[in-house]
Amino acid sequence: DIYAILFKCTGFFGNDCTHIEVIDEIEEQSGTTGAVEIAANSTQTVAVVFKKPFNIIPTVVCTLKSGSNIATYGDLTAFVDYASVTKNGFTIKLSNACTTSGAKPSISWIATVS
Repeated sequence: DIYAILFKCTGFFGNDCTHIEVIDEIEEQSGTTGAVEIAANSTQTVAVVFKKPFNIIPTVVCTLKSGSNIATYGDLTAFVDYASVTKNGFTIKLSNACTTSGAKPSISWIATVS
């Protein structure tokens, strides 16, 4: 669990600090999908289910994770389908605008509420 604590500090090096407040627990979950093979000129979805449901709908971001050296790899895009985000999970959409098949990226994601 992650918590944020606020302090007000004065003095030249901020060595005189007063505790102000503890911000509520910051909930966070993250993960990486397995390799997702995607055909040329296509889009597919990957469902993600949170290990523990959030109390409110989280903010989610994702990115490709790969060690590929394919020159056209930039034609791949992973994004969160924001209409799908719930307290229980979300859907990632992976698009391949390239005319070449064979890309198999993983997709890393993080979901958080504060």
